[in-house]
Amino acid sequence: MQTLADYLKYMQTGDILAATEKAKEKSRVLLEDQGIAVIALIFSDLLVDLVHQGTADLSGAYHPAELVKQT
Repeated sequence: MQTLADYLKYMQTGDILAATEKAKEKSRVLLEDQGIAVIALIFSDLLVDLVHQGTADLSGAYHPAELVKQT
């Protein structure tokens, strides 16, 4: 099994820099994708909560006439 030290004599600075840039770009894209996914999940959770609150028991208790009678 060879170690990194065995490969160092074959590695060029330009190759290392190019590989580093490629890895950074890939990492940035993945982080952006994850961020977008997280935002989408938060938004969908919020939307579900709003819809759920809006459709909760809307029998007469929330009608303005009923609220006036209760006060």
